[in-house]
Amino acid sequence: MQLISINPVLFRYKKLMMLKKLLFVSFFIALGPIAGSAQNLSAYHDYLDHFYVFDDGKSYHLEHLPVQNFQVGATSVAYLDNSGYFKLYHLGDTRELSRSVSHYHVTDNFVVYDSYSQLFVFDGRGKSFLSNAYSHYLAGDSIVAFYDDLKKYLAAFYKDSIYVLEDALVNDPADNFKVGDNIVAYIDSYDYLKAFYQGKEYELMLAERPVQYKCGRNIVGYINKSSLAFEAFYKAESYQLSAFSPESFQIADNRIAFVDQSGSFNLFDGGELYEVSPYAPEFYRLDDYILVFSENNYLKVYQNGQIYELENYIPSKYKIDYDKLVYLDQENHLKLFDNGVTRVISYEKVNSFDLVKNVLVFNTGVNTIKIYYRGDIY
Repeated sequence: MQLISINPVLFRYKKLMMLKKLLFVSFFIALGPIAGSAQNLSAYHDYLDHFYVFDDGKSYHLEHLPVQNFQVGATSVAYLDNSGYFKLYHLGDTRELSRSVSHYHVTDNFVVYDSYSQLFVFDGRGKSFLSNAYSHYLAGDSIVAFYDDLKKYLAAFYKDSIYVLEDALVNDPADNFKVGDNIVAYIDSYDYLKAFYQGKEYELMLAERPVQYKCGRNIVGYINKSSLAFEAFYKAESYQLSAFSPESFQIADNRIAFVDQSGSFNLFDGGELYEVSPYAPEFYRLDDYILVFSENNYLKVYQNGQIYELENYIPSKYKIDYDKLVYLDQENHLKLFDNGVTRVISYEKVNSFDLVKNVLVFNTGVNTIKIYYRGDIY
């Protein structure tokens, strides 16, 4: 696979051209999620500890007694009820998946769970059996990687099929594979870093352990220890992002944010490299469609080709998800940054809050639950 080196002469030109490109992309983002990929779910307990699901502007009462725990994805809410039964809310329907689970994990499209030491995945249509002797698994939005301890292989569940990535393994490769939304990166038995992407395997490099690599949707970022270069595998192409190892890097959907060896703060986005700032931030956090960072103690957001300066301090409480940032300001007002606009959601004292994609749930006053969704408060 040919390595694509990003031309440093075009680097700053691309920074100037980024606005046009991302404004075009943001037009489609503003239209909302694609069909079948809901982003409008949340769940909460009311003041009586009854359990509710909020789904696209309506609340549905599911349980009279408080549930033990719950997780929210893009299309499903999974939870252990008060008796320990494992249940699932999906597209308006609530069902029991198992009388007993030892653990479970919810992604945007999958619910992966252990029932009586057997590993299953629910994909919205039904459940699939993965293994009855697994020792470790990781799940993304549309892929699950797991090690079968009996058959001694590393496998991936993708598009209703199980692909064996590594066979006849002597040891559990628990520390040797990572999962993004739709991709698996792993180190094979010959010490090569590989990627499993869209049903195919790709060899990235000969790995000299320990290897620094991370995964996101369509992307793997890694440091090539033989050359010390910082490289990316993105949509079946390989890119050199920097000739030297970065000071730090984070990965999300189709993007890598990193601080290079000179201290410059950069973003690799959709196959192009852009400079966010010539200075290293005090901290940064990259999510699917938002990059939050601090510079000289100012809270800033980089989105759609622009830098937004929000506050001259760093909030003590904040949450980031998908394309939004929510935080408490110095007056304890709840604020939301969404698509270039910052608005106050509540002037009341806020006890707690949670952000899941498009839904903001917050608790005010004497345990009063309120929900902000698409401009309205419920």
